[in-house]
Amino acid sequence: MLALNADGEINEVDHACRRVTVQDGVPEVTSWFDSWTQLGELLVSQAGDGLQRRHWISAANKVRRAAVYFGLCERYIPHTDPRKAHCYARMQACFRQFVELNREPCEYVEVPYENGASLPALFIPAATQGPAPTIIFIDGFDLYKEFVYLRKNGHAARLRDMAMLIVDTPGIGEALRLRGLTARHDTEVPLRYCMDFLARRSDVDLGKLGLIGLSLGGYYAPRAAAFEPRVKAVVAFGAQWDVGARWRVQHYAKDAAKSSLSAPETQLLWVTGQPTREAALDFLDTFSLDGIAQKITAPLLVVHGESDHLVLREDAELLARAAPKGELVITTPEYGGEGHCCMDGMQTGVDLIYDWLADKLGATAASRA
Repeated sequence: MLALNADGEINEVDHACRRVTVQDGVPEVTSWFDSWTQLGELLVSQAGDGLQRRHWISAANKVRRAAVYFGLCERYIPHTDPRKAHCYARMQACFRQFVELNREPCEYVEVPYENGASLPALFIPAATQGPAPTIIFIDGFDLYKEFVYLRKNGHAARLRDMAMLIVDTPGIGEALRLRGLTARHDTEVPLRYCMDFLARRSDVDLGKLGLIGLSLGGYYAPRAAAFEPRVKAVVAFGAQWDVGARWRVQHYAKDAAKSSLSAPETQLLWVTGQPTREAALDFLDTFSLDGIAQKITAPLLVVHGESDHLVLREDAELLARAAPKGELVITTPEYGGEGHCCMDGMQTGVDLIYDWLADKLGATAASRA
């Protein structure tokens, strides 16, 4: 579903999956790596053939899908395995080539951060000129800015006359993988740096800033909004409430094959920078919105799938009820996108969220006037 939501081809996905060896519900890593990377490299080769014939658009389509498949492959490989870094590098190279070939309205930027470091991000300007309402997008546990862009979000704000900054904050994407910045519970700090960065851009209306957090970002974004009054509207795309408690109960089954995790469990140590599972879980205990959500002054939209297997509906209800201006939308099979973060109906969730933000930030009326 990740691949299909990023416009992968179902025949390619099916072909790759059929070559993966699975035992007790768990894919074997070597067959997983071989299958997805062979598909990615085939598309890269085909794109190269197209470029020799000056077929720019078809080449862009192919490297776009290659980026999706390399990224999908990277997701399931433990961070201690060098093949993970290989897949990530190939994903980044293919994504950058796609942006260049397709002339995507996507700018690579660096957000100045603590101790001389910076946070890598993608800036997508609004379709119209002048200061525009702007959204900051924070991802979750096991994705990154390129995948956010490819999974329906890349043009969603722009089409509604809003700009967007998709940022790899500590513990996410390139900030973790290439810069060693592990997660932190006080996400208002990196958000503040992002807002200070946007304040220096003439194409951003600093008085109309929105915030989206996806999956674990459903903690990151509400937490940040509670301490940052410049946020005028915030979305939890997949709710969180007490992350440490949820991980203990939901994600670490006694039988590893029955775990609800969609990434190797060692990634928790990597993301948190902790040496043991116990230390990582203790660290996650600081990721709680109880007593924090009550401080959010901006409107909060919680979008949660009815059949979410990672976070229970009761957490979404707690979050929406705690926030003074909280709204809850439960996506159902009939509505579309009943899974975690609308994984089975991404366009449904994206349309719902960006329409809501456009309304709250005044973008829709401005663009249709």
